[in-house]
Amino acid sequence: MPNLPTTVLVAWAPSIVGVAAPLTEVLPPTVDTLSVVPAPLERGISSIGETRSAWQRHGIRTSMLLPHPPVWSVLSPGASRWHRIDAAGLALRLDARIVARPYAAVLALTDNLRQGPFVLDLPARFLHPVDRLRLAARPGGLRLQADVAAVALPAASILLTPVADGWLALSGTDPIATELWALSLAERWLGRDIEMQGPWEDPSVQRATELELGVRIPSDMTIRAASDAPLPSVARELLEETASRLGMQVPDTIG
Repeated sequence: MPNLPTTVLVAWAPSIVGVAAPLTEVLPPTVDTLSVVPAPLERGISSIGETRSAWQRHGIRTSMLLPHPPVWSVLSPGASRWHRIDAAGLALRLDARIVARPYAAVLALTDNLRQGPFVLDLPARFLHPVDRLRLAARPGGLRLQADVAAVALPAASILLTPVADGWLALSGTDPIATELWALSLAERWLGRDIEMQGPWEDPSVQRATELELGVRIPSDMTIRAASDAPLPSVARELLEETASRLGMQVPDTIG
């Protein structure tokens, strides 16, 4: 796999099948099955299911990884099921499955699915239910989600969003870069009259930057096309608006 620590790949196609293949470039090599952590954390999201099916046809086996229901933590308290971590002095238990092997975060960003979790707060959803409450009650709990993520970063992140009667997909291996793009893409459904903080000001992003988990400034990021397929003008405009929000520019080679 090419080294793409600060590169975000972009592709557009009329269907999920069309964008799924180019995105395999960022997926980690696996000897067995790649775990997929979906956002939202539930089964039945059609775009995520179609992506997995397309990858299957390209010889990439996947399995869905979701947090256990709270009652499971009571019925199965075995210590081996939890990975103990420290988040700024707070001892926490993280589901051992999310640190056991590489996983891909696959995010569906639509009008109905725009609240997250995004890349940096996905791992915190795998904390023991009691510890999730402890983290939420802690001052600066949103920032500390990045401390949890530092222990279980995704090997790759895939963002899927509908545009121009098709699907725009972005992918990368840098967790801060993909988090920023997810935050900014989700803003497209918010009212223009709503005053929003910039994506770089997000508490999890700021803490992740302090922890040096990825890019630090806009010039650290690049974006390039994952395929030769042209982008519709509406998709190009969305990319430009999103990049501008992040302090970037879309190169002329895209679209």
